[in-house]
Amino acid sequence: MFGHGTAVTDSRDSKAFNGSNVSNDCPGTGKTFAQGYEYVAKRLGTPVALGTDLNAFLAGLGPRFGPRSASGLIGEIKQCDPGDLLWQSQTAKERRDCAEVQRNGVRYSTLVRDWRAYRFKDDGLYDDYGGQLGAPLQQPVPGGGHLLWQALAVLEALKEPGMDLAKLQAQGQEILDPKIVEIVTGYQGASGGTDYIRAGFLLNKSSLDLSGENAQVKKLASELRKIQEQWRSMHAGDHPPLERSTAGPIREFDFNLDGLAHYGMLPDMIQDLKNVGLGKSTLNGLFQSAEQYIRVWEKCARVGAMIKL
Repeated sequence: MFGHGTAVTDSRDSKAFNGSNVSNDCPGTGKTFAQGYEYVAKRLGTPVALGTDLNAFLAGLGPRFGPRSASGLIGEIKQCDPGDLLWQSQTAKERRDCAEVQRNGVRYSTLVRDWRAYRFKDDGLYDDYGGQLGAPLQQPVPGGGHLLWQALAVLEALKEPGMDLAKLQAQGQEILDPKIVEIVTGYQGASGGTDYIRAGFLLNKSSLDLSGENAQVKKLASELRKIQEQWRSMHAGDHPPLERSTAGPIREFDFNLDGLAHYGMLPDMIQDLKNVGLGKSTLNGLFQSAEQYIRVWEKCARVGAMIKL
């Protein structure tokens, strides 16, 4: 009997080597798990379960979307020689590239409502090296790209009838970053003022016309539109929507943004495994693993009965 753990970090793509149906283009997420699980299942030729160390102090699968995407590469960036800017920049670029191609997330029956900052932690996804490999670290998005993700969460939470920014902040017991307030203000119709207001205003247009805008507005608006496309794809799968796991009036869980945050999100995880291409026959092995576990114990009982002490 074999159980595959759900604590995955960095793992290089082995699609070509293993003939996998899944590209591990987002290390530390369900895509990493999918390749590992598929490899073990094929090698053993028997139903494979989930590892029981799920209850230990191990991180679960990270999210494929949001500023914590491709978290499996974070350690690689931090643990290399601080002076090796070339290695850091190459790995940082790889992580950003991985995050930006993610699509087809898990659908839910309700909109995102928990917009608070804990969910959009700055894990360095939007740190880069000015486009130059080996150049000093810079912030390509003024204020950090994690704020742009949080701004989109705020815009979605504001869709609740009767909700406004004041009520939102009171409900969440948290003060929004002023840059996020400016983006929302621009999205709601204000067209002038700060660069963030202007970027929010442009985000609400059907087409993004940046002619005549200053360099910072162009950078902000372009990044916002790119993230908006990912946000829409995040909940745009063709499978039936799932019911969110919640804890309290505003705390919610979303596999796309939170990853495998707790044991009750295994259905969300399995849905995402389907979304990323883990085949039905492979998943059937997971669903048959409980029966396999019983058969192992039945075999042990039969052998044990024949042993004379």
